[in-house]
Amino acid sequence: MASPEHREALEQNLEQHKQELRLAVQDLTVAAKSWSDPTESIRLRPGTWLAGAFVFGLWLGSGR
Repeated sequence: MASPEHREALEQNLEQHKQELRLAVQDLTVAAKSWSDPTESIRLRPGTWLAGAFVFGLWLGSGR
């Protein structure tokens, strides 16, 4: 059976890993939201998006 000191060290280690996992999930959530929402990208480069939309519209209008 583990000594009380060893058990306490394991519990602290587990709590630290849980906190690191929470932070990693938060970072992943932020990254996923920024990837799936092009608002900021459009705001930074509106001309590129406008040109891309125009080309896409021409492609769709050509019947392909």
